[in-house]
Amino acid sequence: RAGANIAAVNYHFHDKMELYALVLRRAYDRVLSAVDQALTADSPEGRMRQLLCAMLTSALDPDRPKWHTQLLGRELIQPTPALDRLDDVLQKPSRRLREAVRELRPDLSDEALVLAVYSIVGQCVFYVHHRHLVRRLYPTLGELTAQSLARHVADFSLAALRQLPAGRDNATRL
Repeated sequence: RAGANIAAVNYHFHDKMELYALVLRRAYDRVLSAVDQALTADSPEGRMRQLLCAMLTSALDPDRPKWHTQLLGRELIQPTPALDRLDDVLQKPSRRLREAVRELRPDLSDEALVLAVYSIVGQCVFYVHHRHLVRRLYPTLGELTAQSLARHVADFSLAALRQLPAGRDNATRL
């Protein structure tokens, strides 16, 4: 659509998939820079709140081009081979969140820790990619800011983390 010469794409980017992977990486850059920020709060709970606020503020930044969120959302729902080229990028936020949860609950098994992180990520992904749905289902709720969502996700997640039994795998209880 851009009218670019395919040979030029192949010359500069090897192939279209490499170009697409670079575009995906660019769309994810702001989230990565937010995740790289130092967490300065005095408590593990405070550091978890800082991390979630940084992630959601970056993902929901009104100055961020909408196509970034749309592209990443589409890639999460229908992954292409380009997503495999971003494993290093995708691992960083997950690793930081795992560290934060581990600091809060060092007694959790590895499986319980990963499942807790998935649950927190699931909330963030839902609010980033489905705010339109929340507005339709609950029109009286008002506008949810990144800060209010981060506060909610942190409160909800911290309460859930406190309730998880020590050392046991969540899957074992099912």
